[in-house]
Amino acid sequence: MKGDKTMKKLRDLIGQQFVVGELRTLVNGVTALGIVCPPVLLTGAKGLGKTLLARTVAAELGSSYQEFNGRGDFNSLIGGLISADRGDVICIDEVHGLSAAQQELLYPAIDGGQLRRPKGFRIKGNEDISIEPFTLIATTNQPGKLLQPFRDRLTEMELSHFPIDKMRELVQA
Repeated sequence: MKGDKTMKKLRDLIGQQFVVGELRTLVNGVTALGIVCPPVLLTGAKGLGKTLLARTVAAELGSSYQEFNGRGDFNSLIGGLISADRGDVICIDEVHGLSAAQQELLYPAIDGGQLRRPKGFRIKGNEDISIEPFTLIATTNQPGKLLQPFRDRLTEMELSHFPIDKMRELVQA
């Protein structure tokens, strides 16, 4: 899905001010420099808006957005990476669902434009597949299940619960 006008912008979001501010700085920086956004890991409890933030970043960047689930079909994720255009946002929701071997297969893609062909993946050509630079946004509520080298490749941002006093202010406004 292309980041379109019906999708939220970072300025429209309520809550998670620290993470939203960090993402806004990141988006403004990469836009000004004309580069692809570095990979991000959004962590936090279920229901805090991690996937919404991923979609919102795509909208801010004006990029296409593809979403995959870490517990889903890995070949679909590989196909998405192969078909992605420069700067597209690839979101892996519940990234902790990827096996250790799957995480390791993604290292060269995260590091810079190469993808090792998983066993059983049918595509003609060499063992390594060249892919366009993309923006990876991974989300999880279980970051401890990720391999440390995988986590080290991503900028980690932790979402927190909305403070009760802020909720009261919003309800009363």
